[in-house]
Amino acid sequence: MSGQNYHHIGSLLPEIGKTPQFAQLYIYDTENEITNRMNCLSQGNVDPKIVHALSEMLDEHNILVKTFRMARDRYK
Repeated sequence: MSGQNYHHIGSLLPEIGKTPQFAQLYIYDTENEITNRMNCLSQGNVDPKIVHALSEMLDEHNILVKTFRMARDRYK
């Protein structure tokens, strides 16, 4: 592996009738991204403001998130 991690991420689009999860959240149905993220969580008592703030932080500081956002923008 030459010192690099390898990970198979699967499809960037959810199967028909399924909600997006994992990397799909950065590309698919981003207009409802916060709701989609909250629906992925098993706990029902999550503050949407916190989820939104965390998403913004990741958008700004995480290189992988930036890469997924570029892929989304390219295929919109």
